[in-house]
Amino acid sequence: MLFIDIDKFKQVNDVYGHQFGDKVLVAVAQKLQLLLPEQAVLGRYGGDEFLAFSCFPSQEDARSFYETLQSELNKPVTLEDTNIGVSVGFATKECCSDITIDQLIRSADTEMYKVKRKAKLESLFLSRC
Repeated sequence: MLFIDIDKFKQVNDVYGHQFGDKVLVAVAQKLQLLLPEQAVLGRYGGDEFLAFSCFPSQEDARSFYETLQSELNKPVTLEDTNIGVSVGFATKECCSDITIDQLIRSADTEMYKVKRKAKLESLFLSRC
């Protein structure tokens, strides 16, 4: 399960307008569709959030895919000379696990916020150097 959030989306809407914000949503969705496995299910969860779900043969395969995806998504989506970043949380479920879909979504959401906090801290550190 991937929980994807567009960084600073409210600011994008406030500065560039909602029509531009809609274009950002479409551009991010298109990039995700290109990067996700063919069998993955991708949907807009709400606002500027997307969920993606896919099955992998093993936890290692899922983790490897996530690391590759994260590397690709660290490159911002560029739309009309504006760079748009995304943060992605990742959670897995073993086939025989009792974890519900809601718990899996919450786990991925929690991981996404950890990614956002880490990026914010790194940005603060780099700006002070």
